[in-house]
Amino acid sequence: MVCVVFIPLPMLALIALSTILWVSMIYFILRYALLMLESAWVTLSFDSGVVELVNKKGQAFSGVMLNSSVVMPFCVVLNVATQERRPKHSVVVMADSMDAEYFRQLSVILKWQMSATA
Repeated sequence: MVCVVFIPLPMLALIALSTILWVSMIYFILRYALLMLESAWVTLSFDSGVVELVNKKGQAFSGVMLNSSVVMPFCVVLNVATQERRPKHSVVVMADSMDAEYFRQLSVILKWQMSATA
C-alpha cells in the first residue's frame, strides 16, 4: 500500500489501483490459502508420469509435469501442462500444509520425476 500512496497520480487512480490490489489479494487468499473457492486445488496425485489435479468441484485435470516446476525445502511449485482450455496450471504446496513425511515423499517423487525428464 505504501508504494501506491507515493506515486504521483490523481486520487481516483490511487483508489482504483488500491481496490484492484485488495480484490486480487482477497481472491488469491480465498483460492490458494484458504481453499474456499470452487476452483481451488484439493487433490494432487501421480501415476506413471501423469499428474492429476482435482479441484473443489470434483473436476479432474490430467497432465504432465513441466520442467519449470521447482522443489525447495519449504515449498513445491508444481507446473502442470494439460489439454484443457487453460493449458498450464500451477500448484504451490507449502511444507506446513501437510504432514512432514508426506511433504518429504512429495519432494522425493518430484525430484525423481524432474531428473527422469531432464
